[in-house]
Amino acid sequence: MPLRLATAELALAQALQAARPADAMARYRETLPVLRQVGRWREASMLHTLGAQALSRGGGSSAEAEAARGAATQARSALLDAAPPAARAQFEQYLNNTVTKAAGRGTGA
Repeated sequence: MPLRLATAELALAQALQAARPADAMARYRETLPVLRQVGRWREASMLHTLGAQALSRGGGSSAEAEAARGAATQARSALLDAAPPAARAQFEQYLNNTVTKAAGRGTGA
């Protein structure tokens, strides 16, 4: 399952970078049942963040996009809460850079 989720995340990011929001939206929707089945997954925050972007750009409902943003925030909070307190700020910056790079909005550097 983790490989399937990682592959879906990559396909979603590539679709967003190629300005194919409808394709990205479809990838996100296909991935949700797998993610629910797995439960907690370390990259869930990224997947939901990209999914929210796809839904916003691809004509998904605002409620669906907001639900994806909420799921991303919840997953991100769980990741940061699990990090050692001394490393949280640096880890949060890493997460920010990773999302920016995956969505094709910069180098992430």
